[in-house]
Amino acid sequence: MRSMKIVVLSIVLSLVLAAGVSAQTTITYSAWGNELELAVERALIEAFEKANPDIKVELIVPTGNYEETLTVWGLGGELPDVISLNRERLGQFRGFVQAIDVERAAVDMSVYVSPALPEAFVFQGVQLGLPKRMNTKVMLYHKEAFDEVGIAYPTRDWTPDDYAAAARQLTRVEGDRVVRWGSGPLVIWNWFHHFGGSIYNEDMTQAQLTSREIEDATLFMVGLHKEYAGWFDDFANFNEALATGQVAMFSDVGPWYVPDLLANADFDWRLAPLPGVPLEPEVTGLSISATTDNYEAALRFVTWVSTSDEAQKIIAGGTNLPVTRYGVEEFVWRAPDKGLETFFYMFDENFKFAPIPERNFTGVSGVIWDTFYNEILVGKIDPLTGLQRLQAQVQAMIDDQLRK
Repeated sequence: MRSMKIVVLSIVLSLVLAAGVSAQTTITYSAWGNELELAVERALIEAFEKANPDIKVELIVPTGNYEETLTVWGLGGELPDVISLNRERLGQFRGFVQAIDVERAAVDMSVYVSPALPEAFVFQGVQLGLPKRMNTKVMLYHKEAFDEVGIAYPTRDWTPDDYAAAARQLTRVEGDRVVRWGSGPLVIWNWFHHFGGSIYNEDMTQAQLTSREIEDATLFMVGLHKEYAGWFDDFANFNEALATGQVAMFSDVGPWYVPDLLANADFDWRLAPLPGVPLEPEVTGLSISATTDNYEAALRFVTWVSTSDEAQKIIAGGTNLPVTRYGVEEFVWRAPDKGLETFFYMFDENFKFAPIPERNFTGVSGVIWDTFYNEILVGKIDPLTGLQRLQAQVQAMIDDQLRK
């Protein structure tokens, strides 16, 4: 009798365990990133699974080009349940994802830094994702260097001309050696934007590299480059140069610089808005694949990462920016006196994202970057001649890719 009870108990226990396993849904989730970013992804998954024990999340990190891998998966009908996507890629991958039912998920839209953030993932009237994290650009300045030369600290009203004048005054030369650069490297995309330039026309069929705005931006950069604005090649270690105050201003500071600055900077650094028009944030969101068999579990994960205090606090402690107001408080608390809130300065009541592009062109950015930094800014070619050549090259690439 005793042996029979043991057998029955074993059978019952097996059935209970089997029921528990079958009750847990496993979803797959694709993302990309460096070691620090992937550590955040794993922390998000761990916290979500603890709060949602009935759902297991399996992280998939493709090797090689992320978008190319997604394309292969999508054409083969083997997409992950949840997909990380930058918003500008939604048009490209719209056929691989499906609508997010915000009412069904009871998404609280009031938690976001700006109503523009969830709206940023609406494509052709359909909510195709929810924001997870973002990156914005600000400028860093050396407070003591400004005090030394008697320049007022940068404000939101600064223009590119104000930046150029400050760079000239802040540059310090001893003998034939620059011991403090007025400006760090001038990243072309930022300055194109500040001058109102755009690589493409509105429907992305024509290059605009010989527009007056791009020409003005190019001449501005050429005027500062080398003498007052060092390029990365001018520093044995740029991060070290930045942390030791060898650069008085740097106009391409994203949140990924913050951990290193907090840990290593030996001067009084502060953050300020970029001169001119703010850059549009780069926002990464989560979308649900069109092929998932686990929509409810995927929806719960997407909503939790996007809106929960716990998830956004984890993101705020990493190298990207959170997207909720609570997350912003956590991020700024890391260094309340450094101006970290400046990373969110563009989000006023009038802020709107540009429409999501319906296409992306391969190789264009690389061609522009190479020509600028290997030829135009180092003086190997006349700036306007270089722009004319670039215009022809880029237009040929656009035409070729539009024909395919």
